[in-house]
Amino acid sequence: MLNRIILLLACALTIAACNPEDQKKIAQGKPQSWIDAPLNNASLPLAPVNVVSHSSDLASIAQVEVSINGNILRTDANQDTTQSLVVMNQLWSPPSAGNYTLLVRAKNLAGAWGESAQVVVTIAGNITPTPTRVPIVAPNVTATPTRMPTLVPSATPTNLPNVTIRFTADDTTLDPGQCATLQWAVTGASQVQLDNVIVNATDTKRVCPQTTEIFRLRVTTLDRQTIERTLTLTINPFTRTPTRLPTVTPVPQVATRIPTSVPPPPNTGPTVGVPSFSATQLMYANSPACTPSRTARVQVSVAASDPNGVASVTMYYRVADQSQLNATSYSSVPMSLSGGNWTYLLVAPNFGSGSYITGWLQFYFVATDSLGASTTTPTFGNSVSLIYCGKP
Repeated sequence: MLNRIILLLACALTIAACNPEDQKKIAQGKPQSWIDAPLNNASLPLAPVNVVSHSSDLASIAQVEVSINGNILRTDANQDTTQSLVVMNQLWSPPSAGNYTLLVRAKNLAGAWGESAQVVVTIAGNITPTPTRVPIVAPNVTATPTRMPTLVPSATPTNLPNVTIRFTADDTTLDPGQCATLQWAVTGASQVQLDNVIVNATDTKRVCPQTTEIFRLRVTTLDRQTIERTLTLTINPFTRTPTRLPTVTPVPQVATRIPTSVPPPPNTGPTVGVPSFSATQLMYANSPACTPSRTARVQVSVAASDPNGVASVTMYYRVADQSQLNATSYSSVPMSLSGGNWTYLLVAPNFGSGSYITGWLQFYFVATDSLGASTTTPTFGNSVSLIYCGKP
């Protein structure tokens, strides 16, 4: 029986070689495919079906594709590309009874797809536990009069690997000017894109969004499916809540009027956070009743970061009278790095009797990185109140 099948196949190939249309397809470099089983208009039980096909091309066959009703079922690679005539056994499990159109086409090593071979089968409603046995065509069959390709059995197709996707960031909520590192690791995919740019399957990227932004990771699986993952980085608004100040009796004071302008906006340089204070009131003494122990001190702390490293942070401060809107000139002091933050211990100065009976301390900070780029923060003017301890 096997010898008869081989003989019939050899004759069919010989006849195809003599057909002018087939010779034209061969000359155009397109593979030819035909379906051996199941036969056209066959009626089969509702059970797995072994689709047996042959494909031939002088440039050798690279892969064979099976489609059911126009949808790709599977694509299997030819394990021996030295052979120009291959036989494929590809399993199909019909989902339900009905009429189905089976298409088989092949692609050669030059990347050209051939025309599809087609059969129509009817799947009956009765379930049969085992598939219909289909004979396997033996290898080593003469393909054409001019070239004698060797028929080889197809390799058993392997199942596609599971797709795994991990898409994270080291921080998803950022302050203005901060950066985050995107991290992804993908397996079982043919292509990975980050915001429509092809990237490695496993990699990282440093991003510094100016506003809240959504990043998209698009993964193409080995069976041509597309999976998308999104990651949102949220930028916090920079806001300050003013503290309600007590009403005091105006005291004449000769001082510089507080300017209405604020320090220039941050330029390219370190990222500086909101400062913290160890106390919200600072007393200064100018009376025998005020002992040194009542002279307050406040620890000022601020965080600064930069990819190139922070070289220095300078604190600027002054005293402002709350009622007259007057203030002293700014004084500057260098801050020290301690415990990951930049700190300075500020001791209340002596301004003279009644100079600033009730006022506040205003601060701003200038941070410089190792490349010389600096950042100037806005003014923080309502965090620490200044109180004269000799007040009646």
